Amino acid sequence: MADPDDVDGGAGPEKMLRILWIVAGLLALGIGIAYVSGGNRAVEKTVGSVAVLPLSGEGSLPLAFAETLSRSLKAAPGLAVPAFEIARARRGEEPRAAGRALAVDAVVTGRLTVTGEVLEVVLDLLRVADGAVLLHAVERKPLAEALALHTEVAHQLGQRLRGKGSARLEPAAKDAEAFLSYLKGNAGESPNDVALLRKAAEREPAFALAQAALARALVRGAVPSAADLDGAKAAAERALALDPSLVEAQAALALVRAERDPDPASALSSLPPAHPARALALGILGRFDEARAVLDAAAKADPDSLAVARARALVSYWAGENDAVLAAAAKVAGVDPAFAELLTGLALQAKGRTAGDPAAVDALGRAVDASARGPFEVASLAHALAGAGKKADAKKLVGELLDRAKTTNDVPPAALALAHWGAGDRAKALSALEKAADGREGLRRMLIDPRFAKLRGERRFAAVAAKPLTGS
Repeated sequence: MADPDDVDGGAGPEKMLRILWIVAGLLALGIGIAYVSGGNRAVEKTVGSVAVLPLSGEGSLPLAFAETLSRSLKAAPGLAVPAFEIARARRGEEPRAAGRALAVDAVVTGRLTVTGEVLEVVLDLLRVADGAVLLHAVERKPLAEALALHTEVAHQLGQRLRGKGSARLEPAAKDAEAFLSYLKGNAGESPNDVALLRKAAEREPAFALAQAALARALVRGAVPSAADLDGAKAAAERALALDPSLVEAQAALALVRAERDPDPASALSSLPPAHPARALALGILGRFDEARAVLDAAAKADPDSLAVARARALVSYWAGENDAVLAAAAKVAGVDPAFAELLTGLALQAKGRTAGDPAAVDALGRAVDASARGPFEVASLAHALAGAGKKADAKKLVGELLDRAKTTNDVPPAALALAHWGAGDRAKALSALEKAADGREGLRRMLIDPRFAKLRGERRFAAVAAKPLTGS
């Protein structure tokens, strides 16, 4: 029997309607495919530059993760990415406003959280012009797989910015353990950050960011040893050989030069105008007004920077501005208790106008514990105890440092000089300072330390201060 809808082989009304619906569906599907496949081409036309903004979240991982992501995108052909040091100064700003200030077409923003041993990253790629969300990505993996998560997120961003089918971006690192150690140690929020960064650099020598971070960490202490300066110089040079644009490596190398170069002022030429390392170098040279101006500019750009707080604490201590020391030390107390307690103790000691101020002794004792008996912390406590009239306790600590110096290389002569001076042994203090100069450790910081003020009139002290160094 013939189909009632089929007259003379033609299409009846219901059949024609079905055909029309099928055609409409195919047309819609085609439009959708064209939109999806053309979406990346549209992005490519409108996004020629992108900035990775600091991610929100607790601890050091968000900032370090964002920096590695920025580095991966920077390696993408045809994509302009401003240095992360510039982008991080926009921390806390509304993302599109930050993008306009950075003169980029798009920004990457989001958050990173760690819950137990699980890492979660939520990212948005926003077009600055209209706020369109070009990509929303949520990735969650075990913390130990941070590199795999980073690689996947970078790939998603790369595909959206450069087009589907484009080659994967170069990963920030190749070794998963090195990458995780770098993330944990990079922001200086762990007592073991130097060890973590050294582990990262040793496991993957070609990991430029880890080399730069290690160099920076080795020169940021109150008084770097000769071994610290040597290590910082080597790590910074490795980093710059891999990536000459790494500002932190340039800064670390400049601080080594500020300590060792016969013309320390020449180190300033390679430092950005508002970098905390520039303030430290100026402070080492005794140019405190200039150092304060640099720190004010750096703090305005990045109010939460631990590097700025550390530099301000040191510069303020050298300049005798002890209230400023206490305020700056308080900012890093939660993440670097050894440094914070040391500078707090020194400031209280100076404010109390007596080396034996009880609050200063207590703070320095806590610094010794927090630093796992670091040599400068032990020497500072010995100096304070001697001033408090506890000569026997001070001499016991001096003996501890001397015994350690016989069997290890972790006790710089400058630390011994401080301990001897505190114990009242002027001759041994001067001999240790002379040895420190021969060892090319961070002596220039010690020479401006207020605790040596009464030694500066000594002929031997003046000779040490005037002694030409052999360069870095």
